[in-house]
Amino acid sequence: MKSKLSFVVVVALLAACHGGKEQSSETSSEGGPQPGCYAFHEGGSSIELQLEVTGDAVSGSLLYSLAEKDKNTGTIKGTVKGNTVDAYYTFSSEGKTSVREVIFQWVDNSLVEGIGEHIERNDTSLYADKKKVTFTDSKVALTKCK
Repeated sequence: MKSKLSFVVVVALLAACHGGKEQSSETSSEGGPQPGCYAFHEGGSSIELQLEVTGDAVSGSLLYSLAEKDKNTGTIKGTVKGNTVDAYYTFSSEGKTSVREVIFQWVDNSLVEGIGEHIERNDTSLYADKKKVTFTDSKVALTKCK
């Protein structure tokens, strides 16, 4: 009798834990970046992101057309964890293809680009220390396209 009771308790606990995990993942996806178009337009500068989200994978197209700088356009591919998109941006500018790490954080229904020091490694521009990336200093917030 004692072993049957223990078995029932273990099964109930496992079911409860499993149910809790599913619920929390639904909550995080609703509170994070959603698929769609996001843009920033100000002072002659534009940034446009077409974001696709599948589970924890993200991909899409990204365009930077900053005032008095060369325009670049390309694709992103990376992951989303909670409210943060961490991706690699492969782009073309002036006929050259480059790769740069980009991080966006979901804040108040917009994607805010992370600001931080970059280093070059194997032809890729990476954040020197992701723990030092800030989002509060960024003046760039991409909002849902209308």
